[in-house]
Amino acid sequence: MSNKATLSNNTINADNTGIFSYWAGNAQSLIIDHNTVGLNEGGHTAGIGIAVTGAIDMYPGVGCTVEYNEIGLKNGATGIALHTNLSTSVSENTVFFEHEENNKHGIGVSGSNLKVNCNTISGESGDDANGIYGIHPSRSRFFCNATSGMYNGLHFEGMALGAAKLDVAGNFMSGNTNGLLLGGRCRDRNPSTSRKYMDRWRDYSSAPFNG
Repeated sequence: MSNKATLSNNTINADNTGIFSYWAGNAQSLIIDHNTVGLNEGGHTAGIGIAVTGAIDMYPGVGCTVEYNEIGLKNGATGIALHTNLSTSVSENTVFFEHEENNKHGIGVSGSNLKVNCNTISGESGDDANGIYGIHPSRSRFFCNATSGMYNGLHFEGMALGAAKLDVAGNFMSGNTNGLLLGGRCRDRNPSTSRKYMDRWRDYSSAPFNG
């Protein structure tokens, strides 16, 4: 039996944040799954669909699971946000952007040992919007995600430390201005010659770019 708390099968419409989990000290890890979250058109421009955050680096959010959620952003900035997380999994979620000016990140993460796999981000976005954005994502994996209609399909920056560094593979980017943007000391460990794990771009409107 799992010792995690569960938040499942809810339908939420919000102006600011749909679901907010604040993890500190000995709090239970949380499973957030099968929820439908909508950020209202007249809501806060910095709104977040689902937020999972640790207190500080000493007390990160540990072992949380965010999966099979559907998030629509008529306003707001971010579909799913992870701040100061460790060993958290974000998978099989769908995020749809509907506001070109305010939408910033389909999924935005910071932390280490993260698994961000098989998520779909699409819709209309502004000039600096990211399908998936990671800052200092050490020892993390970003596999099998699909982004379309974004300025950057996948965008990583900052330091990626640890023996495993950063794995980015098997993602599909279509109709983004830039498919993959790597900044700072991040790097993709899987060679581009590996067909099994290669990131893929469709047509010239989603050109790969490494910064």
